[in-house]
Amino acid sequence: MAVLKQKMPSFASIVSVVSIVFYCAGFLRVELELHEHKKRINALERVTEAKSPSNDANMKKVKNAPGKCVLCSRKSTGCGTIKEYSRQN
Repeated sequence: MAVLKQKMPSFASIVSVVSIVFYCAGFLRVELELHEHKKRINALERVTEAKSPSNDANMKKVKNAPGKCVLCSRKSTGCGTIKEYSRQN
């Protein structure tokens, strides 16, 4: 009995190659999206540096003091890891 050679690759090989191609395409899409976000963040940082006042009296790092979080505009406990608005009365 002679063993017949396959002319076409097996179904599992095709599925493996297609899944690797899809994985690479998804990875590239995510990388391009992150690159675009990085460019937008850099542009925003340049604008805020250009517009920031020379006197930073309203912004200071406060530890364990209540205030408003700069990032999410909610009240926070003042963990000191982010800049917070201090209440100047």
